Amino acid sequence: MQTVTNSAHESDAPATCVYVSHADSRELSVWRLDRDTGAMHLIQQVPVDGAAMPMALSPDRRFLFVSVRTEPFRVASFAVDAATGLLAPIGVDPLPDNMAYIATDRSGTLLFTASYAGSKLGVSRIGADGRVANAHQVIETKPKAHCILPAGDNSMVLAASLGGDELMQFELDASSGTLVPSHEGVVAMPEGSGPRHFALHPDGRFVFVFCELDASVHVLARNPHTNALAPVHSASALPADFTGQASGAEIRVRPDGRFLYVSERGSDTLSAFSIDPQSGHLARIATYPTEKHPRGMNIDPSGRWLIAAGLHSDHFSVYAIDPVDGTLQHAGRHACGKSPNWIEFVELTRS
Repeated sequence: MQTVTNSAHESDAPATCVYVSHADSRELSVWRLDRDTGAMHLIQQVPVDGAAMPMALSPDRRFLFVSVRTEPFRVASFAVDAATGLLAPIGVDPLPDNMAYIATDRSGTLLFTASYAGSKLGVSRIGADGRVANAHQVIETKPKAHCILPAGDNSMVLAASLGGDELMQFELDASSGTLVPSHEGVVAMPEGSGPRHFALHPDGRFVFVFCELDASVHVLARNPHTNALAPVHSASALPADFTGQASGAEIRVRPDGRFLYVSERGSDTLSAFSIDPQSGHLARIATYPTEKHPRGMNIDPSGRWLIAAGLHSDHFSVYAIDPVDGTLQHAGRHACGKSPNWIEFVELTRS
């Protein structure tokens, strides 16, 4: 593990730590983002014994979890220093399969996992020390499970099956820490669309599903009383003149809920949409060229900055988000480790 000495990161300017996982160089890189200027400074490089890919932060931002997608399949846990953002390894624990997505529940006591290769979901307990126990529940799914997230007040959990063209709905039994299929069943997505990742609106009224195979975005309205989901709108993230093979990747909603962004690997683009606050309908703002094969993309907690990582460029780009109209302005490009693919943020507090 290497901590990088760089006087620039000692600035008193408001800052956020950015964590980037790298599959092929088998490491995490830790950067300091200046929230005023968008400047980035590398402050730490942390080796991981295997292909470091999806990450998840505990709700209290004390722990960072990383799925290792080479055998034996594991989750690596790290402690996050609240003042500096630097990582300290805690331990490595087994997972039931090669997990393409991981997330905690809203209490931070459960780790949810989804396996694309194994077509299954897993649930594991997280100890007070950040260690992850062996999965106490494994659920077989239709082909290529690709995303799992808690929704609502933590009583509802959603998961996507890319090969099954469906969004699965579960109820979380808090006492046993297990998922129970919801009486609402599943939401069928268009045949051949391949639902990959989804994002939740901050007020809980909408779920936005991004499909890999046709780069379509589907808006589902959530009934707050029953948790039932109903399709209300769809939009394409492909450029108008694109003729290649679509490959939708990541989807994120700005923290204020006004704008939505997706990364699309077939066209190497980012697309920005405005969200109608009443209906949830999307209106395209603009599409922007970005890094080659932008698998990972995320928005910082302030909603001012978006970072997109190029799996095939070994660089990431930083964009300023206009708070009024949601447009993006390129603010910098940075070399990083090999095959960057996931991005997480932690806001730092001044001492």
